[in-house]
This record gives sequence, C-alpha cells and structure tokens, in this order.
Amino acid sequence: MPARLGVSVIGPAPSVAVALWLIDEHNVDVALPDIQLYGETSLAVARALQARDIPFAFLSGFGPGDVPSAFAGCQFLRKPADQVAILTAMNELVRAP
Repeated sequence: MPARLGVSVIGPAPSVAVALWLIDEHNVDVALPDIQLYGETSLAVARALQARDIPFAFLSGFGPGDVPSAFAGCQFLRKPADQVAILTAMNELVRAP
C-alpha cells in the first residue's frame, strides 16, 4: 500500500543502532518508532529525530506516561494500528507546522 501512495518505507529497524543508521543514511520525512525495539528502548531514536526536526509519532503499546517527560507531548499511535490509522498519522505529521 505505501508504494501506491507514493511513499517509501525504510524500515522496520530491528535495533536502535539500525534505526539510527537509517536516519543518518536516508532522507526521512516522518517516522513511527516503537518505544521497544527487541529489548531496547528507542528513546535515542526519538532524540535523533527531534534533533533533526523530523516529525514522528510513537507506534507502540505504551503511552505518554511510559516515556520521559521530554516525550510525553509526542503523538502516540496505539498498536495494533491498521493501515488507515498509520497513514492518517503520517499525513498529520507531514502537514504539522
């Protein structure tokens, strides 16, 4: 479905290291990191996205109360999320000022 909408997916990232590499190596317009990546937290990924002004929402079973206060104001998309919810969130992130 993403290809039909003209977007490219550069993940999923199986680890924080891979996610950070993907951010460094690709032009990322929007990101949907999970808070947990195979036993690691993705807060370093969220910090890297913030530092690069890349809009993101956490796609996770966790919520605002489960992250440090610096991320409590971030958008959260609750898993499991269907394609419509994911594409809607991505669209909102790209359009956000």
